[in-house]
Amino acid sequence: MLRLIDSAPHLEPAGHLAPGAGVAVLLNARAKAVNDGVRRALSLVVPPEDLFLSRSHDEAAEIADEVVARRYRTVFTGGGDGTFVSWVNRILEASERRRARPPRFGVLALGTGNAVAEMVGATPRRHAQDLARFVSGEVHGSRRLDLVTCEGRRTPFAGVGVDAAVLNDYIWLKERLAGTPTQVLGLGLTGYGLAAALRSAPRALMERRQTYCEIVNAGRPAWRLDGEGRRVGPPIAAGELLFAGPCM
Repeated sequence: MLRLIDSAPHLEPAGHLAPGAGVAVLLNARAKAVNDGVRRALSLVVPPEDLFLSRSHDEAAEIADEVVARRYRTVFTGGGDGTFVSWVNRILEASERRRARPPRFGVLALGTGNAVAEMVGATPRRHAQDLARFVSGEVHGSRRLDLVTCEGRRTPFAGVGVDAAVLNDYIWLKERLAGTPTQVLGLGLTGYGLAAALRSAPRALMERRQTYCEIVNAGRPAWRLDGEGRRVGPPIAAGELLFAGPCM
């Protein structure tokens, strides 16, 4: 079941930095785009002690706890949608444990999947420039991002497992090509494309199964709307079905 989070964090692509307020930058050291050049460029914008790199789940959990303990006002994540979701969950959990106010979140487009970064206007290959504009207060504003919970994790979007299946196929392909002359083909967008073409798509065609889905209203009464935006039929109360049937 998916449930809307009322107290969702804010995404902060750019905004005014109050005097004395800190900005932390959290990077996934295993992300392909997080190389030495990117790290050097970002370290010229924020002090080295405010730049964190995680290489494991345990290390990321420790960093999240330290970020909350230091009471950073804004936290930028860099590494892609998966990295963003992981950091948000860890930091919100650490904030709840410490009963501290969570920081605002910013996103740097440093992953293969950058849907959240695109939504807030982050520019690929201009990570340091985007961060510098925020720190200098050149650009103001923030956007609210409502999150859903799925199996105990907060996320801006969720699916029925197709993207996870493609990811598993991508990992399978990358492992098979590692250490071979063709290992570069198993990385990044090329690797995803090959994995989808060679494994994901053929499997979907062979199975030809539709996914059955039920969506239950977990909030206030909902209404069906016609093409003009007018309410149609009776309200759908909390606990009632919004939809039941096959989905893509």
